[in-house]
Amino acid sequence: MLVLCLVPRTASPQDAQLTVRDGWAALERGDASKAAAIFRAEIDRKPSDAWAHFGSAHAALALGRTDAALWSLKRAVEYDP
Repeated sequence: MLVLCLVPRTASPQDAQLTVRDGWAALERGDASKAAAIFRAEIDRKPSDAWAHFGSAHAALALGRTDAALWSLKRAVEYDP
């Protein structure tokens, strides 16, 4: 599975960027559960973070949770069309 780590166009605080990057790193290691938890924590901290929703969608898809993946993708597009 190819996973691209994208940096948001609007800079967020350095610690938030690291959190999202840690989520992608967890996905790349095959740890979708950890990635989902990381992305969820970022969404709880900053609900309008489109990249956290995008990552959450990837984690949900890796966990076989298609409905959650679609919901997260929709939120990502809402926050960063």
